Amino acid sequence: MKNFLLTVLSICMVLGLFSVASATVLDFDDITTNQYAQFYSYGGLDWTHSGAVVEGYAGGYYAQSAVSGDYAFYNGDGNTATVSISSGTFDFSGAWFTPAGKTIFGEVGVEAFFGGVSQGIVNIDLVELAPLWVDFDFVGIDMLVFTPVPSTGHGSYFAMDDFTYSSNPVPEPATMLLFGLGILGIAGVNRRKK
Repeated sequence: MKNFLLTVLSICMVLGLFSVASATVLDFDDITTNQYAQFYSYGGLDWTHSGAVVEGYAGGYYAQSAVSGDYAFYNGDGNTATVSISSGTFDFSGAWFTPAGKTIFGEVGVEAFFGGVSQGIVNIDLVELAPLWVDFDFVGIDMLVFTPVPSTGHGSYFAMDDFTYSSNPVPEPATMLLFGLGILGIAGVNRRKK
């Protein structure tokens, strides 16, 4: 009975290390109640050249940009925007993309990085005003770079909504200690059986 309890306890410790990750969806609706606003930290991530804009702002621009709610992300001043995490990594699952212009369309390059090394790039052609959902399989990254093409004019602006990601925090030393104790417990049980 003692061996059984020790084995069960050890297994529970090991399984406790692996938590189920759930996706977070950022809809940009809780940033401002104004027509637009710049932001630098949102959803546990760090953002550059980023803003929240109300759908239809500036005489009809961003006309269909907000898929859920009234606001969407836009790349401030048409610049390259980045999203990063200060500790750990995250997995980027996908988002809705739309061009900002009424009749002017462009392209967005989305490149993922880990430790400054590119993990891949996906180019998105924004050829119509309707929102376009794009799936990504960027796993274990620490930064995304959104590069508009062309890099000037109205075609350099784009909108994004329902940014979907999961964060992967860095394991704490106490967690690693529990893992080690679990392994020692399993080894002890196996040793006693022999």
